[in-house]
Amino acid sequence: MCGGVIGEAKVNIRFLGLFDTVASVGIADSSPIGRGFLDWAHNNLAIKAGHEIGRSFPLSTVSDGGSWPANTREYVYPGTHSDIGGGYGPGEQGKSLGGRSTLMSQITLNDMYEEAFTAGVRLIHRSQMDERAEKDFAIDPAMHAAFMAYTDWTLEANEQKENLAGSRRGVVESRMHTQMQHYWRWRASKQTDTQFKAMHSWANANPQDRQDLWEAELDWRTDVEQARKAHEPIIEERYMPGVGMTRQPKPGIPSQTQSDLLRIVNANTSIPPLVDEFFDRYVHDSHAGFWLLGPLTQWDKKVFVNEIRKKKDAYEQLMALSRITKINAHQYVRAANHYALNHFEQRVYDANSPKADSTAAPVIPVMSDTDAPDLRDNMGFAGLVVEHGMGSGTRREANGSGQYRRIFDHDHEVLSVIDEAGRHLGQWTEELQERATHVIDGAGALTDRIKDSASGLPGKVVEATRQRAEEAIKNQLPNGLPPVR
Repeated sequence: MCGGVIGEAKVNIRFLGLFDTVASVGIADSSPIGRGFLDWAHNNLAIKAGHEIGRSFPLSTVSDGGSWPANTREYVYPGTHSDIGGGYGPGEQGKSLGGRSTLMSQITLNDMYEEAFTAGVRLIHRSQMDERAEKDFAIDPAMHAAFMAYTDWTLEANEQKENLAGSRRGVVESRMHTQMQHYWRWRASKQTDTQFKAMHSWANANPQDRQDLWEAELDWRTDVEQARKAHEPIIEERYMPGVGMTRQPKPGIPSQTQSDLLRIVNANTSIPPLVDEFFDRYVHDSHAGFWLLGPLTQWDKKVFVNEIRKKKDAYEQLMALSRITKINAHQYVRAANHYALNHFEQRVYDANSPKADSTAAPVIPVMSDTDAPDLRDNMGFAGLVVEHGMGSGTRREANGSGQYRRIFDHDHEVLSVIDEAGRHLGQWTEELQERATHVIDGAGALTDRIKDSASGLPGKVVEATRQRAEEAIKNQLPNGLPPVR
């Protein structure tokens, strides 16, 4: 859109409501021409998630050049990205068990609807909604009471419904950091395995969610332990004439985030019961729920299971050929080994019918971090990028909840080093993908030949190309991006 015109049509946007899940508008930070903060709307309201830490969900403010346009307002609400913009279903991670009305996103839905109506958007007044529509906007009284208990608990910091637009530079970071520190206080109150597993959400989570929540808890504990180690004295060895080698302790050099984290954890703050209930029953763990490895949706799971079936079929066909061929049978065995299922794939195959059935729901065994190598192997090129590019040895992003959320705009040059690393990663990934294209195409053609016929299988070529692609990725991608500390 240029000058309020799309094609020949003049467009007048009275109101633009941005939930946290909208990282930016337009081409964002990928071009020096436009940064995603273009002057399109007369009235802009942005609601940000105070408890989101995902690297894949950095915060875009509506500020530009350290200031906010006069027609913008910006608020920080408690919760993670999908607690604000919607996306979690009732019961996920054992939270919001009472249906849609118990989701925290109902609060932002109602607030945004009211703001849009007031701004002149042609919406039906709440009093005129029919029963079905009214039900979609319902807010559970118990959830609302817990939400208000949290805002009362944080009222001393003057965070309740504060418009950050027009404030001085740095206030957004400060507010986001303060909100995250409240979350840390709550997480720190679950110091033992027994306390963690006594939570209402843990008791009501499904097996996969439990595994995700527990492994995210271990990531959090690792963050805290790393913060403690960063504060330990550093022993410096130095040669002194006439004395020889000496060992002198120097203060540790923790990052500001590590200092903040350890201060919060060591304070052992008492959490009011209703605030504890707020985090336990309604605020989701975005680190636990954001997978880098493994199928997510039902469609992903169907595709995942079917691809494993195809892989198993190719393996068995090649092994069958090896048993009936008298000459060069070892070539068929070697080719078949490229289609052998790894341990996790075999578990998936065993849990589902050998034949595809469009009516049967796919069954995926509970995934854990011990399955990460097999899942990366299944993903091929993308799995190598997760490990060597994103620096994650688990199914999730690196680090845990003991980090601050990144701010994604040009007012935060302190993150330019990480931005530059990200750009290089993107370039390397693109170049390597181009180099791998002929390998992938060749592998596809080879698969067709394997399934259709019978001779001259270039097993050595397949193995050599796979090794070259893997070595290229390991050599040229960085050893993981630096932790966001």
